[in-house]
Amino acid sequence: MKSFKLITSMLLLCLVFSCDKVDKLTQFDIAYNEKVVIESSAVVDLPFNAFTPEISSNSESTFANNNTRKNLIEYIELKSMTLEIDGPDHGNFDFLNSIEIYISAENEPEVKISWKDQIEANGSRVLKLDTSNDDL
Repeated sequence: MKSFKLITSMLLLCLVFSCDKVDKLTQFDIAYNEKVVIESSAVVDLPFNAFTPEISSNSESTFANNNTRKNLIEYIELKSMTLEIDGPDHGNFDFLNSIEIYISAENEPEVKISWKDQIEANGSRVLKLDTSNDDL
């Protein structure tokens, strides 16, 4: 009876660790880099909404390269979001105290995906935002 329990325990351990390895084989990252121009205005009206155009993705081809399809995706997570000021040359994020980024889709609720609650006025042209661990 002892050997049965030992064998069962070992099989369970192997199964648990094997599942983790299989899960890693079915996970992959997709990197996106997009450039959006936000026109300046003479009137400063804070807070403000900066609406961006729809951004297309190459996710279908990335799924195909990883032998999957969008209907087989179980979980999507935003791992990082970085904003960078490309111009003007003297531009920086000192005008912001905080920022929140939301996404929306047709027939889906708006979801907050990234934010920075306290932005220091340090002349930085790059801003690394916090992200949620939510399943998008």
